[in-house]
Amino acid sequence: MTADRFAPFFVIAGCVALFLIYFSLVQSRRRKYRQLAAEMGAEYLSQGIFKTGKIAGTSNGRKYGVEIKQGRGREGSLWTVIEMECANKGIPLHIYGRFFKDFPNWPGGETERLFGANVIVQNVGTPLAEQYRTEAQGFFQEFAIADGDFLRRGQVVMGQDYVSFKLPGIVKKLEEIQKALSVLARLAERIESAPIAW
Repeated sequence: MTADRFAPFFVIAGCVALFLIYFSLVQSRRRKYRQLAAEMGAEYLSQGIFKTGKIAGTSNGRKYGVEIKQGRGREGSLWTVIEMECANKGIPLHIYGRFFKDFPNWPGGETERLFGANVIVQNVGTPLAEQYRTEAQGFFQEFAIADGDFLRRGQVVMGQDYVSFKLPGIVKKLEEIQKALSVLARLAERIESAPIAW
């Protein structure tokens, strides 16, 4: 009987403890992102006390942002999204890191299903038409050679007015963010000068 009287207290105490742990983690991330923003000569933008916040700045003459986002569907965990402005007049693409694993061979090679899992056109999981594959390979060849190991770790997203690199988890290292910005700046130049045409 006595244990039953204290059960609600233990439940409430447990919930409060979990909340305090979560709140402490978020505040630690906020401090780290303020520090990173200062080291990068960028601005830290608060998004409320329960979010990490966003780093916003300019690199290579282009605006960029770094923030933590919740994944969707199978990507339910947290991702660090590093996004840079870019005018894309070509095909919007979503390239998973495994695309760069055996470059220049298309993953799986023999089936559309495996290929479709690696390249997504306009947020729809449809395979890239055969007529664009050679051009897409050529587009990414330079990046696969120079930065393949890094690109394999995340996802490249080429939208209409941005290019981004998504890394799983919370990136806290300045070197990783700077590497992503360097690759994105080169990708943005390539996208604007020679997009993968429709």
